[in-house]
Amino acid sequence: MLPYDCDAYRHLPAYNPPKPACPPQPEPEPKPKCEPKPLVSSCKNMSGVANIPIINITAASPVPKTLGTISADLHCFSKPCVKLDLSALIVIGLATDVPFTITFRVYKRCDNQAEMEFNSFDVSIVNPVAAGTSLPISFNICDCCENCPVKCCTYRIMAEGTALAAITDYFSVNQGVLSILAADEC
Repeated sequence: MLPYDCDAYRHLPAYNPPKPACPPQPEPEPKPKCEPKPLVSSCKNMSGVANIPIINITAASPVPKTLGTISADLHCFSKPCVKLDLSALIVIGLATDVPFTITFRVYKRCDNQAEMEFNSFDVSIVNPVAAGTSLPISFNICDCCENCPVKCCTYRIMAEGTALAAITDYFSVNQGVLSILAADEC
């Protein structure tokens, strides 16, 4: 058998079968012009709120306490999207075996509008707890608004404790941090 000689075939054209014609493609939609927009960031340490009572709601109304407020300057944005973060430590005052709920309420006021409840979340304690029990909490909320040009929004966080039975207890919210990150949606 003779050795294969690659150079002997260099003068022949390479075989390239014809490619089928592609149908015409529509022009791609233009992308929106999203220029880099500024970000607004703000962060606050909360001083803490002690001795928030846990109320039997069959006998009385809850006693909410303000944990903190934070504002976002939104005058540069046409479609602002605000991310609100809260992290803190709940400390239970007395030992109890009565189930109870701690409700965190978020209120929002933009420019000169009336303040309104924007969101809430519950932390339910169903098992017996010892005095001084600590519970870490964290929540994130997104508030995106289309076609609502506002200059400033202030968010206020409140907490209240409720039970469906007689209870004599309280809780505190300590070591809290409240932060905002705002940007413009395209």
